[in-house]
Amino acid sequence: MLTALDTFLLSQLLIGFALISDIISFQVRKREHILIFLATSAFLIAVHYLLLGKITAGILVFLSFASFITARKTTNKKYLYFFMILYLIPILLTYDAFVDTVIFIGMYVALIARFQENDKQLRILMMVATSIIITYNALIFTPMGVLLETIFLISNIVGYYRYYVRERKKE
Repeated sequence: MLTALDTFLLSQLLIGFALISDIISFQVRKREHILIFLATSAFLIAVHYLLLGKITAGILVFLSFASFITARKTTNKKYLYFFMILYLIPILLTYDAFVDTVIFIGMYVALIARFQENDKQLRILMMVATSIIITYNALIFTPMGVLLETIFLISNIVGYYRYYVRERKKE
């Protein structure tokens, strides 16, 4: 049987693996590849939240995993709307505290990002979503979660700079 400390440490270890996938995600150019790495990370992060007893966050991130897989194949807005409705279910059924609202908003913005047709829009919206999720992780005290999302945000900014700012300067 795992103790509370063992569970916490396991949750933080899973974030370490998710971090590797996140760092890679925004250093690749193709939208499809970005989404594959983000889906892998989402699965690990969902388990992390469930281990911490954050049911709303865990369910939202599992739904995020499914939406990454879907968005990899299509940006059709009907799927976005389907997931937007689906995301309401966990917040309505498992809402426990204000922090659940914070993760819901962050995950909702990230959901909208996933269904953008170009990676520039995806990156910008993910920067907003990630900033909100950093706040959530700080509020629930998951140090590796804060670290992961901060590095993810920095990686996204670096990728954005490489592909959109630096390339524009070359023109």
